Amino acid sequence: MGVIAKYKFNNTLEANLLPEFNSEFTSDLYTVTDEVNGEVTTRTIESDSLPTLMRFGQVWEEEETRASNKSRALLEILDMDTSELTIGDSMFRYCINLTSIVCNWNTSNITQTTDMFSICQSLVNIDVSNWETSKFTNIYKIFQDCNVLRTLDMRNWNTSNITNFSRAFYSADNITTLDISNWVISDNADISGAIGDNALLKYIKCDIPNTIQKISSLLPTRTSDNLGVIIYQGTETLPQETIDTLNSRGWTVNTNPTLIAKYKYDSKIYKNTIPEFNEGYMGFVEDEEVDENGVVTRKIEHVELSTYVRFGYNDTIR
Repeated sequence: MGVIAKYKFNNTLEANLLPEFNSEFTSDLYTVTDEVNGEVTTRTIESDSLPTLMRFGQVWEEEETRASNKSRALLEILDMDTSELTIGDSMFRYCINLTSIVCNWNTSNITQTTDMFSICQSLVNIDVSNWETSKFTNIYKIFQDCNVLRTLDMRNWNTSNITNFSRAFYSADNITTLDISNWVISDNADISGAIGDNALLKYIKCDIPNTIQKISSLLPTRTSDNLGVIIYQGTETLPQETIDTLNSRGWTVNTNPTLIAKYKYDSKIYKNTIPEFNEGYMGFVEDEEVDENGVVTRKIEHVELSTYVRFGYNDTIR
């Protein structure tokens, strides 16, 4: 049997927290093992089969105004096998006490992620940088109301089949940095309210001129003493009309960011090595080479410098 889900939950809120599975994935197909530590239970679900649906959150029709005990109880996702999932809708919606998700997932079969993480108001740690998104068609409200999330790295997302970006980051009020370097937004896509009035959003990396043009009118207006920055390193020249729209909303274009760090690491030991920076800082990551042994040559750039860069362990948190 293999682990299909491992997570922590508050057992005083929900003593038997199980995700909703697709109807064919019945209880006789999996086993549950619990480790109880006071009010927190670490639950491991194992199976020889894989579900096409795992949902901890609430769908819109269930409850619109407040979280249930089920969604409130979830604290942390430690492991999930998502290789057969097809629908991510409301997967963690209203999981307001969920703080961390290990997201080294196989998302190659998922098509929809409507409300996937919406109203995850305590979520501070999520890595979606290497998701396979070529089948995604709808990311409506995927991160809406993720109020403490600071950065999102989606540079490797294939967005060519997505037709609904509406409210994707709406009211995610603490996001400062978005890396959407390779996003393609089709002409018929709905992008209404995709960003919203996120006052802290200051850095966006994007190398696709048409995408910059489409989002330019959606960006929050910034002041002359605190300009926003579009980091652009594409091969085409940005149209002056796009630059004028950005400037009118308090955004500038930077085509030559500073190299913060360049290093090699063994991805067979750790799949996504990024140093620890000062709080809220995220450099823009680019992998220049991955050799046959899994050694990655990675560089990190930004338009401003971090106050520290740490690869090692801090004695206070070891």
